[in-house]
Amino acid sequence: MHLNIYENKMSNLWAENRLLKFVVVVVAAACVVAIFMSIHAMNKQRTIILPPVCDKRVVISGNEVNDDYIKMFVRYTLGLLLNYSPVSFANQADDCLKFTAPEFYQQLHDKLSTLKETVQKLRISNLFYPSRIKVYQDEKRIVVTGMQRQYAEHTLVDEDIKTYELKYEIIEGRFFLAGIQEINSKYDRN
Repeated sequence: MHLNIYENKMSNLWAENRLLKFVVVVVAAACVVAIFMSIHAMNKQRTIILPPVCDKRVVISGNEVNDDYIKMFVRYTLGLLLNYSPVSFANQADDCLKFTAPEFYQQLHDKLSTLKETVQKLRISNLFYPSRIKVYQDEKRIVVTGMQRQYAEHTLVDEDIKTYELKYEIIEGRFFLAGIQEINSKYDRN
């Protein structure tokens, strides 16, 4: 009789052990599924930012951004680079270098240093009014056309429609200037 009780207890323990093993396997599988779903959710996560100076919705998702975000930073960057006076040039150049891609930094720094000497020496002021901004996200470039006025002292020296091509990078949702050059206004690469 004691043998029957022992066998029943052992068979109950084995059944309980099988049940616990099954529960452990189900919990482990649920954890693995939760990990993969978390990774997928993190990759699809979007951050929506609406700063006070922006009147449109700006969307950043990883290294993908919308055109409004790019246009906002292009206006800001061009404002730093092309709207200056002898007094403000140095600070604006330093601020602009903060938004410069590492591989373009030294080249832009050298150009701005040379321009700084010219601006200080000739007392040049420059104004640029962008009228059209075209973003080519697949090529990571922007073409900006606008009116540029240049003054020496208080005398208008040059007034012309200029077109600039900017190259950019988006790294972790942040805009970086990777190149800028003036292109021929008559040959507009649209």
